[in-house]
Amino acid sequence: MWNELLRLTDPARSGAFNANHVCAEVSEQHRAVRARPEAREVQYTNPIQRSAAHLIVLVISFTTLYDSPMTSPSDPVFDPTSIPVLVHGRTWQEMPVGFCFRTAARTITETDLISFVTLVGVNEPLFFDERFGTAHGYTGRLVPGMMTFSYSEGLVIQTGSIHGTGLAFLHTDLDIKGPVHVGDTIAVVVEVTESRPASSGARGLVTTTNTVFNQHGKIVMIYSPVRLTKGTETG
Repeated sequence: MWNELLRLTDPARSGAFNANHVCAEVSEQHRAVRARPEAREVQYTNPIQRSAAHLIVLVISFTTLYDSPMTSPSDPVFDPTSIPVLVHGRTWQEMPVGFCFRTAARTITETDLISFVTLVGVNEPLFFDERFGTAHGYTGRLVPGMMTFSYSEGLVIQTGSIHGTGLAFLHTDLDIKGPVHVGDTIAVVVEVTESRPASSGARGLVTTTNTVFNQHGKIVMIYSPVRLTKGTETG
C-alpha cells in the first residue's frame, strides 16, 4: 500500500502532483464532493484511493493558503500601538495624599514557603524543621518576614497602580507586627501619605503606608515605601 502511495505522490515517478493527475478515480470522486457539498463522506473503492485523496486535499489546502496574499495593497496597515493598554499605572499627580486602595488576597502555601527559602537561601531550621519552631514557641509552619514583604509587594504591583509609571523603589521603613504561617491569607491596604514633585524631570516622589493583614483582620506588617514615579507630561 505505501509503495503505491509513494508511486502516486512522487513527482519523479508520476509527474507533477495535482488533483487531475494522481488518479482518475480519485479526481472524479473529488469532483463529486465539490458538486455535492452536503455529502459527508465519499466511499472510496480501496484504501489507496482514500489515502491519496486525503493527500490531495492537504496539498491543495496548503497551496491555496500560501498562494493567497494575507493582505491586499488597499488594506490599511494594522498599528497595534493605536490600541490602548488595558492596565496603566497612576502618575504621582494621580496619587494625592489620602488616596487609598486595597489589593487582592494571597494564601501562602507550603510550596510557596519551600520555593522561597530554597531560592533565597534562607536555610534556617526555623523554616525547614517544624519541630524546631514548635520547640521555640511557634505554632504551624512559620513564614520569614522577607517573604511576607516580597509577597505583599507583589500584591501591590498586581493592582497595576504603578504599571509603567513606577521608576524606582528608593526607601522603606518596615515593622513586623505578627507572624505569618503557611495557610494564612494576606492582603495589603495602601494609603498615600506624601506626594510631591522630584527635583528634576517629569516625575515625583510618592510615599505610602502599606498595611499587611491576615484572614482574621490582624495586622502582621506595616512598611512605608518611597517610590520614584512618572509624572504627567506637560507642554
